[in-house]
Amino acid sequence: MDFHYEITIKGSKDTIEFKIDDDNNNDAITGVKFGFNSDDATKERDRNGRVEMVVFGKFDGRRETLTAIKQLSEWARSNDDVYREVTIVLTTSENGSDGNFSRTYHFDKMFCIDYFEKTGLAIENDSNNNVGLEFTLFMAQAPTYKISETKAEIF
Repeated sequence: MDFHYEITIKGSKDTIEFKIDDDNNNDAITGVKFGFNSDDATKERDRNGRVEMVVFGKFDGRRETLTAIKQLSEWARSNDDVYREVTIVLTTSENGSDGNFSRTYHFDKMFCIDYFEKTGLAIENDSNNNVGLEFTLFMAQAPTYKISETKAEIF
C-alpha cells in the first residue's frame, strides 16, 4: 500500500504547500507522525497537553518542492507569523484494491519547534543516490488551543 501526502501550512503572509503532482503522487513527503503529548498525571491531561507532529521529507526533483523546503527553513528561523494552520491530506493507493482510503487532519495554531536538513554525505542509506536533500520538521500546537479547534476527519 502506498501513502501519499498533501501538506498545506498556511500563515498570515504565505502558504507552504507540498501538493500531489499530475501523476497523483508526491515523493517529497516520506512520512508524518503525530500524537497528543500530555502530562502523566490524570488530572492534568485536559490542561497540560498538546498535539505534536513530525514531518519527514526529501527533495523529489521538482522546483515546487525546493521552494516549499526553502519556505520551511525560513519559517523555522522566523520570529514573525510563527503560528500556522496545518492541513494534512493522507491518501492510500493499492492497485486493484478496494481498501484505499483518505484522511484529512487539520490543526490550528501550530508552530515550528525544530527543523533539520541533511544534504550530501550526511544522508545515510541512500541506495539509489538521487535524494541529495532530506528534511525533518517538528511542530506543536500552541498550548492555548481548545480541543474543538482540532479535528480529524475520515472520508
